[in-house]
Amino acid sequence: PDEKSISDINTRVSGWIDRLYFDYSGMDVKKGQPMAVIYSPELIAAEQEFLQSVSFASVSGSSAMQSGTLIKSARERLTFFGMSDKQIDELQSSGKVLDRVTIHSPSDGVILEKDVFEGQRISAGQSLFRVANLWQVWILADVFKIDMPFLKMGSPATVTYSNSESYGGRVDFIYPEVDATSRSVKARIPLNNPGMVMKVGQYVNVAIHSLVSYDAIAVPSQAVINTGLRQVVAVALGGGRFEIREVKLGVYADGYYEVTDGLQVGDTIVTSGQFLIDSDANLKSAGAAMSNMPGMSMPPSTAAPAKEDNDSSSMENMPTPAKKSGSNANDTNMGNMPGMDMSGHNSPNAKKETVKPKKDSMEGMDMSKTPYDTTGREN
Repeated sequence: PDEKSISDINTRVSGWIDRLYFDYSGMDVKKGQPMAVIYSPELIAAEQEFLQSVSFASVSGSSAMQSGTLIKSARERLTFFGMSDKQIDELQSSGKVLDRVTIHSPSDGVILEKDVFEGQRISAGQSLFRVANLWQVWILADVFKIDMPFLKMGSPATVTYSNSESYGGRVDFIYPEVDATSRSVKARIPLNNPGMVMKVGQYVNVAIHSLVSYDAIAVPSQAVINTGLRQVVAVALGGGRFEIREVKLGVYADGYYEVTDGLQVGDTIVTSGQFLIDSDANLKSAGAAMSNMPGMSMPPSTAAPAKEDNDSSSMENMPTPAKKSGSNANDTNMGNMPGMDMSGHNSPNAKKETVKPKKDSMEGMDMSKTPYDTTGREN
């Protein structure tokens, strides 16, 4: 139920339950309706003290201020015990002590809990009933980690009851803690409950609709290289050259990542074999860094290459990758590497794909199979 509508009905005096007007939970109750009658010797003593204060003020020669203080103190005690101003005025005018106090309902609703029986001894502050208005309920939806990027405050939701009737609502609160058993986060959806067709504790099907933009830039998940510290993609520059570019990712859905920064519509990316490109770029970057370190200058040697006694082959003429003038550590020419013929970009190790806005895959996750609890409690 809506926790804001729950009322805990208790007593301010000790005594015995003399009469109950409601015998079981689930009954409807109206605001101001009597619910229980309590016989309380403690209340009787307080009323007698009030009458004595009034009598003392009328017959004694004490000052008006002193008399007024005594009456006020006794009156406040009766108010604390739950007597209304009207009842106290009637007590003062009639002088008749009321040995019983009636407990009334503070609001309309349904009795969720009944914790007392007739004849039971009760203490001050003890809970007697719990009443809640069930014409509005809270739907508590379990949202798992994979769906959390789609969940936002104000997200529209559709709740389907067992009779296939659907109700629309919005997420108005996301609980800050994770359920220790299900490892899920609860999202709250308040709904009107006409006719009280939805019962407390019953399961419903909920679909929370994502607020993700339908015109987001999206790339296939296999195109993203996760280095552990950042996410990068290989962007084709043309002429067999590629650039390793850092990107910022948004939500994931249907095999695609939303790219929030780092790519533009029309960029061509590599969707397979990009690990080879990234490795080559890292090697070139490391080599460039070492060549600039003090004491690491390595002038070309004029000595003839040494040969092993058991190796008659020479490494002198082995082809090496050529570096174009003006390229940087992230720009890699794969055209001259042995086994990496990228001419025409038809190598089986690399596949290019043009980035396009992804419109049909970012609609969010349908959580229609996830059970939801309307009790306001964690299962």
